[in-house]
Parts: sequence; C-alpha cells; structure tokens
Amino acid sequence: MIIRIITPDERKRIEVEENDTLIKIIRDNFKYISFKARLSQNGDEIDPSYKINDLNMQDNAAIYLDNIEYEKAKEVDIKEETEASEEDSRLKIVDGKLIRKKDKLLCTHDSSAMCINCAPLEVYDKMYHLKNKIKYLSYNAYLKQGLKEEKNQNQILCNHLPTEKCMNCMNKVITLQVQRYRRIDHVEIHCKNELNHFFMLFSQTKKHRVAFLLGYYTDYDFVPLGRKAVVKTLYYPEQKNFPDGFVLLEREKDDLFFNLEMVGVILTSTNEEYIINNLQLFFIKNLQSKNKNLVTLILKNEEIEEYMVSDLMIDLHDKITPCSNPRVFKTFIDCQYREGEIIKREKYVPVEYFVVKLTHGFKDNSELFVSDVFLEKNCGMKKLNKYFNNEFNERTLSNYELVSRLSKEMDVTFLCKAIKKKDKSMFNEFINSNDFKKFINKLKEFDEEWKCNVCTYLNTKMGEFCEICNSKRISA
Repeated sequence: MIIRIITPDERKRIEVEENDTLIKIIRDNFKYISFKARLSQNGDEIDPSYKINDLNMQDNAAIYLDNIEYEKAKEVDIKEETEASEEDSRLKIVDGKLIRKKDKLLCTHDSSAMCINCAPLEVYDKMYHLKNKIKYLSYNAYLKQGLKEEKNQNQILCNHLPTEKCMNCMNKVITLQVQRYRRIDHVEIHCKNELNHFFMLFSQTKKHRVAFLLGYYTDYDFVPLGRKAVVKTLYYPEQKNFPDGFVLLEREKDDLFFNLEMVGVILTSTNEEYIINNLQLFFIKNLQSKNKNLVTLILKNEEIEEYMVSDLMIDLHDKITPCSNPRVFKTFIDCQYREGEIIKREKYVPVEYFVVKLTHGFKDNSELFVSDVFLEKNCGMKKLNKYFNNEFNERTLSNYELVSRLSKEMDVTFLCKAIKKKDKSMFNEFINSNDFKKFINKLKEFDEEWKCNVCTYLNTKMGEFCEICNSKRISA
C-alpha cells in the first residue's frame, strides 16, 4: 500500500508493507534523528513503534511529522543519495579555496597580512575562470557553489491516482541551457603508441571501429577541484566494423589483472562538416547513462576531439531521438532555447545544448604496455605464434590482450607484476618458468614453412625475415 508522509518541508508518497513500523519507514526515507508523528495535522501524537496495520491505515492515508531533528549536515550535502562517491569524501578534506600569492604591485602589507588582492578565492570564482580561460566549472566546484544539479524534470508529488493528471504534473516547457560544469575536466593519455596503432587499423581497413579506454580517475590540478581520466591502455571489445559505422557487441569491461577501470571510449569518424553529430551523441549517451564519468575521444583526420554529453541529455533519455539532420535532435516534449536574441520553441533542437567539451594531452614515457601490436581477442595458437615470431621478451609479452589470452593457459600474476615494474629480470624469470616453456613447445607445433621470394630458401620457422638472405617475408 502507499502512504503519504507530510512534513513542514516536503511531501513523499511511499510504498510500505503492513508489517512495517513507522520508525523504520521514516528512517529508510528521511534523515531524521527524532520526530513526532500524528494521523491528522492537529491530532494526538502516536507511538512510532506501531506497525501500519496497528494504525488501521487505508491506502493513500497521510501521516504528519513535526518537531523534527535533522542529522548533522555534511560539508557537501547537495548530491543525491544514490550518487554518493569518492568525490564526496575528497571534498571534506579539501579546503576549497584558491590560494593567491601576495601581489607585488597591489599589496602594500607585509607577508603575514592579507588584503582583497591576495585573499583566497572560492573555487567557483568567475573572474578566476575567465582569467585562466577555463570554460566550465569542475563538478565539485559546482557542488561547492551551493547549487543542486540542474534538473529539468522535477518529480512533483500529487494527491491523485497515477492514471490521472493535473496542472502540476502535466508536461511543462523545458528551457535548454548549455551545461555550466563537467564531471571530468581532462583526459591524460599514457598510451600514444596504441592510439597510433588504432588509427592505423582504421586507415588500412577503411572500416570504423571503437575501443574502450582503460585507466583510472584522479585529481586534475589545472582546474579548481578538477578531475581527470588517465588512459593506460586500449581494449578492443567485440564489434562488427563497416565503412560507414560499427556495431558494438560488448558494452563494458572489467579488468582483473591491473586494477584498471573503463574510463571512456575512443571511436573513429570521417565527419568533417560537424563538430559532433546526433548519432555520435546518442551513442555516447547510451554508454554514459551507466557511468556519468565516462569520456569519449573521437579520432578524426589524425586529430583527437574529446566530449561528454550533458546530464540533461541523460535525463531526457527517452524524450529525444536522432533525425536525418545530424545537427539537431527531435524531441517529444516542449523545449525552448535561445538563438541570439530570439527564443525559439521547436520540436527540433540543436545538438550543441547537449555537448560538454573536455581537454586532452599526452604523457611521454609513461606507457604501461610496451607492445603496440593489435592482438585479436581470443585468438588461436597459430596467430599467437605469428605474433611472437620466435621472440619472447619484454616487448612481446607486455601486451594487455596477450595477458588476457595467456591467463587461459597459465597463471599470469607474476607476468602482471613484471609489466607494472618493467623489470627485465622478472620477464626473464617468467620466460624460463615451466608453464611458459610448455606454452612455447605448444606454439612450435604451429610453425609453418614459407618460401623466400628472393633466394627461394624454404624457411622452417615462423619469422619475419629469411634465415639465409635476411629478406623480409612477403605475405601471400
């Protein structure tokens, strides 16, 4: 059954069981330490330990609460309960002020004093962001500003059946605005060689593809309270590739070897006319709806563009859809937006209102994996033999997909440690282990003879070069 809880600040409709006690219902749905409950606004106080069936309550009955004592407020208590994360705890220990040094021209006091020209600024200070050319607030700075997340579809509690509608719950006009904050501010890429190989695969096959970005999130010092996604490697999910797009058959990836998480995706594009089209945004929205911190890199003409979709687009998940014009979305609700000095109210809205732009950069000499060769997922022994090419060393073993494949043959815990530490002695120890020697013997069964095109010598080992004249092997 459903009961209504009415307090001086809010109203809630809650589904309850007849055996639930009143105190359990309140503590599960409100952050109250103590309260007084009544069955009518001016009625007598009732014992909160009573069960619902003891109170003889009917469906949609009301309980009034007053004399409420709230839990002690947290430093940042403006995020929805369902979105509690590590970011909340980080905000508790950060002072949240931008420290400024003494200005040699404007400050006339000694070093122990402070004035308006050197006093700390709030992390959301507008002039600081303009001066440093920071377009967006970081998500945590936005929360520090004391504002709730921008919600365009507020839940309105009405006193009628779900099948009925009143003026309060009917669809209202949504005013579109560009999002002022971004959940992730920067993408730091530690695997430039793998990124180059990703583009090479696209340029050779002329078929579009997608890869997952595996890494972790950490602080970003160039934006107040900023966060960045650090990309350590690429993972190629199951997919079907076509000249005009791709079909993604795998939606997420859990790393069991290096404690990496999926922080984003990278995809190819030949679209030169538009910044980003509605189909690409819709694809990003579907992925980002499961993880709002997911970033997207689009590789276009050897250049990388970085995007996220706005929280508004995720909230409107079933109320907008792509259309034939790649610059707009078709909406199923009333939307209005400003274009210059004109306010337009149309069924087709520009994609720019749902785009959040990030920044990106590369960090040299920080690759986790040395090999940049693409290895097919779950490849067979013949392809593994061709990959190794009789070379077993740090360069060939330091490959994420290879570690995943070898885990089906042996324990790779020691290999993972060697890759993390980049220790050649540990690699040699792994290569000389009994399990890997057995694996090498199994690989030799898949050696095949090939004839050199220059000296016609019949080579008996898998290799890239002829054993006699050292000419490069030409694939048939």
